[in-house]
Amino acid sequence: MAVPLVILLLVIPVSVQQTLLGDGPTQTAFARVLQLLRMVVPFCAVWVPAFCLRDYVDGDASEVLRAYTAADTRQWRIVLFCNCFLLVFLAGLFAWIGGIFVEFRSVLEAEFKWQIAAVFVLTGLVYFLAYSLHSSMAALMGVLLYHCLSSLMSVLPTYLVIYPTDPTLPLTSLRGAVVCSLILLFWGGGWAKDKLYTV
Repeated sequence: MAVPLVILLLVIPVSVQQTLLGDGPTQTAFARVLQLLRMVVPFCAVWVPAFCLRDYVDGDASEVLRAYTAADTRQWRIVLFCNCFLLVFLAGLFAWIGGIFVEFRSVLEAEFKWQIAAVFVLTGLVYFLAYSLHSSMAALMGVLLYHCLSSLMSVLPTYLVIYPTDPTLPLTSLRGAVVCSLILLFWGGGWAKDKLYTV
């Protein structure tokens, strides 16, 4: 839990302040901040759920833990709790950035919605892959590899990338509908895999 919090509460604010040096809150600086958020937030989103699921999927005590949690308490609750915890800090971070880039607040609000969608897609994918691969760490590495290829290196075609090129694109668009469908698919698939999982 410490790594994402350090990134959200220290690394990103310091980086934003560094971006503002010189010209201040310009459009170029704002574009850099959005790029930074798209690179870093997904990493923070998947880190904690993967480690939380480790004990239930491939840890030494996984059999005992699953025996105690039983079928009515699937581990989707753990992943959802991690998401909610992250989104509280993310909302505060976006509010702070919005106070700096007042002119671009409407764009920032749209970007926040895409960030929420990306968090749920990627954590749902970790949840699904953890039980499919019998390893939460393999799931974490797989999702981080996808993130590196899609957002950091930008080598994947745009239709395989969660974030739109235009940050003002609404979630009600076709791309948004596809992303929301992926959320349902990955979380539903993860729940089904979790239900049938045997250590």
